[in-house]
Amino acid sequence: MTGTTAPARAGGPDPSVPAPPGGGPLRRGGVALITNGAATGLLGLAYWVVAARLYGQTAVGQNASLVSAMLTVSGLAQLNYTRSLSSLIPRARQSAVRLVGRVYVLVGVVSLVAGAVLAAVLPGLSSRFGFLHPPGLVIPGFALAVVLWSIFTLEDTVLASTRRASVVPIENIAFGAAKLLLLYLLARVGFGDLNIFASWVLPLVLIVVPINLFAFRRALPQMARLPAEVVEVPGRWVRQDFAGYMLWLAGTSPLPFLVLAVLGPKPSASFYIPLTVATAIDVVSLNVGNAITAEVSRNKGQVDRHAARFVAAFWLLVLVGSVVLVFVAPTLLQIFGHRYRSGSGVVLRMLLGVSAARSAMFLNNALARAAGRGGRILIVQAIASLFTLSIGLATMTHLGVKGMALGWLVGSVLAGLVAARWVIPAVVPHLRRTTGRKPAHARRPAPEPRGPVSVLSRRRGPAGGQPSEK
Repeated sequence: MTGTTAPARAGGPDPSVPAPPGGGPLRRGGVALITNGAATGLLGLAYWVVAARLYGQTAVGQNASLVSAMLTVSGLAQLNYTRSLSSLIPRARQSAVRLVGRVYVLVGVVSLVAGAVLAAVLPGLSSRFGFLHPPGLVIPGFALAVVLWSIFTLEDTVLASTRRASVVPIENIAFGAAKLLLLYLLARVGFGDLNIFASWVLPLVLIVVPINLFAFRRALPQMARLPAEVVEVPGRWVRQDFAGYMLWLAGTSPLPFLVLAVLGPKPSASFYIPLTVATAIDVVSLNVGNAITAEVSRNKGQVDRHAARFVAAFWLLVLVGSVVLVFVAPTLLQIFGHRYRSGSGVVLRMLLGVSAARSAMFLNNALARAAGRGGRILIVQAIASLFTLSIGLATMTHLGVKGMALGWLVGSVLAGLVAARWVIPAVVPHLRRTTGRKPAHARRPAPEPRGPVSVLSRRRGPAGGQPSEK
């Protein structure tokens, strides 16, 4: 599955198409996605603050675990197209509309079936899910929620890959504000035990339809006219990327669900709140990575100086931001109430402390995806997921939620170190060439010709033609 490629020219991109100064498309798209991450992170923080204030800790833990289950099933049903589309769309060119349409249909069907199956079996797996009733309403409602979330997630990749990343913050801010408003209204009405989950899902109906009309009618058709230099890569990278994605998903989305199953709803709530804050940074790195993949794919999978500067600047931004958040973690959790401050402060610091390492992991995946090197993605994701789950499940019964946070910390650090082994050689050499200075041997003047040649050279012009007027 390699997509359609434009014919590659040995001389690089078409010189008739001026290159945007400062890597314009990547810079603009990256700034839009960083803005989106900051805005949605603040709205998400406000959402769970309001939920913690309006509902008891048990209700928050139950609904947070149900949201986590929805995200996990949706992630599985997306079949890694949330990541791979950022490389496949630039390669598809004129057939991008048909490609995305087929992906939507496939992911929608898988999401519907998987969501219905999980909603039907969850109450039988554990008495902790007895709040999922009545089945006649919960099963179809949960299945449709998974479908909506899958399409909602995919459309961000489509927009970022077609240089329409500026729409992503508008879409996500509207979603964040709508679910926050609905959360408050449902609490006042007394909708039921699933108020939080319902407020999370219902706004998707109003967002998904108009955004995808825009994507299919304007963004994708116009993308086909963008200048691009793409090359064929072996199709196995898609399979390796998919396997890595499955491992990443197993080591992230089901963690609150596992905490609920082992420790109960209150510890699950104490873990889910810090995890939501920490993964907000992950989401920014993942979305920015989609833009990086799309632009580097258009450059034959090669990192140029604009991409290198952007990657380095973004990683430093994540590093500084995560250090600041580590210091203010207890204050940050205080707004959720005293029930979340005592034990969750250490957990939040453990999760945030490795944000830079996780960002290196996601940047490696973005560059590897553009170059068709799926093996690198698989290795990094396997390290992160296996260490997170093995250490977390082994220590959770003794350390509580801190055990799961410990697994996250160790797995992220090891995966980040391995990722740096590939990211640094791809980025740093281009940073050294951004000063515009030539090497010493290139700046050294040519030696003065001697003998008869010197007389001839002084009589001729600079180009070796007519004599110079000087």
